[in-house]
Amino acid sequence: MQFDEAEGENEVIAAELQAGYMLADSVIRPAMVKVTRQ
Repeated sequence: MQFDEAEGENEVIAAELQAGYMLADSVIRPAMVKVTRQ
């Protein structure tokens, strides 16, 4: 996992590898996604 606040908008979700789930207003499991850089 990488995180850099300066890059923000130039990263795009390319694919959802694993679905995320919510129960009411709580996140049970966040989605696992593949991100590409532009």
